[in-house]
Amino acid sequence: MSKERLTRPERLALARAVLRGAVSGVARAVTNWLLQQLSS
Repeated sequence: MSKERLTRPERLALARAVLRGAVSGVARAVTNWLLQQLSS
């Protein structure tokens, strides 16, 4: 097992970026779904 390269702040920043991407992806999917429901 290699020594951990990322420091704690770096891991937090990475996790935050991943979470932000996931949240924005879900929000986009929900928005698209709502628009489809409204337009049908």
